[in-house]
Amino acid sequence: MSDDNAPEYSDEDQMVVTASHLIEDYGTTFVGIGLPMRAALLAQRLYNPELVMVFEGGSIGPEISTDYFPSSTNSMRVSRQALMLPSITDTFAFTQRGYMDGAMVGCAQIDKHGNINTSVIGDFDDPKVRLTGGGGAGDLTALAEELTVVTKHEKQRFVEEVDFVTSPGYLSGGSAREESGLPSVENIRVVTDLGLLGFDPETKEMRIEGVHSHSSVEEIKENTGFDIGVADDVESVAPPSTEERTFLDRIESAR
Repeated sequence: MSDDNAPEYSDEDQMVVTASHLIEDYGTTFVGIGLPMRAALLAQRLYNPELVMVFEGGSIGPEISTDYFPSSTNSMRVSRQALMLPSITDTFAFTQRGYMDGAMVGCAQIDKHGNINTSVIGDFDDPKVRLTGGGGAGDLTALAEELTVVTKHEKQRFVEEVDFVTSPGYLSGGSAREESGLPSVENIRVVTDLGLLGFDPETKEMRIEGVHSHSSVEEIKENTGFDIGVADDVESVAPPSTEERTFLDRIESAR
């Protein structure tokens, strides 16, 4: 429930809260740095104290302090009172064995079938921009039961086809993912500063499923680089509550 008298909130706050509600029922989730970590911590502290966060550097089930927020997934602050501290290879092996309910990642580009690019902009051999690469994101998007992507909504990010598939979504749509030999993914959802996006269950093409209070279906369409679909029952995404905003302010002050 939102509160009109609550403090102001940013687009990032809205993204974090929206993403946190997507994972609040998970048992275990693989988390990246930045917005994904804030979303997972919010979900754990306010909705699901049993949520187990897993980090690429090899930390499983830590108790992250809101007074000393980590700046990296390899920070010792991510290991605070962790249940396990395995090697990075063992951490990903748990994902391969199906122990992760979901994962949350970012992107530089995402296309209408949910494929993610974090490698290059332009031709791979002669790119306009060479990006940081995927790290372990390719494994996560290939193996996670559910995937949440968190990114700013810009036309240059939301493209008809990514310049390079760093991390697979639904590949060319339809049953292409399963035909390639990859396991099925139950849900891919995209949280942006404008709304919540999902995929048509048959075509696997991206569609608008939720709109933030300050945005609209028309604004999302204008900021998407392809003809995005619209679900029959687009929801109005609630703004952050007073409790959520207060918690996010505390995290922000600790960064």
